[in-house]
Amino acid sequence: MKSQYNIFCSENCAKKYHSIREASNNSNYFEIFNRDKFTCVYCGRSSIENGIQLTIDHINPKKNGGIGCATNLITACSECNQHKSASILEDDVIDRIINRSIK
Repeated sequence: MKSQYNIFCSENCAKKYHSIREASNNSNYFEIFNRDKFTCVYCGRSSIENGIQLTIDHINPKKNGGIGCATNLITACSECNQHKSASILEDDVIDRIINRSIK
């Protein structure tokens, strides 16, 4: 008997769905990186100038109900993203995000 949570007709169908979704997220991530000038919103380091690895961070963490839309996503380096984890942003970071959006 199928579980009520099983929404795919087969394992192959589920794999295709997840690969398409991942590819879609990656293209959206490039738009976020580009919007943020390939710079970590937290520390200001750039992947271009400083050679750091960039990630996408949720302003309102998924753990707290945040969603993956562009207005809730920012560019963060790996170190800052790990340090922040699911914590709430500090006021100075929120100011930088707001100022970035105005420019």
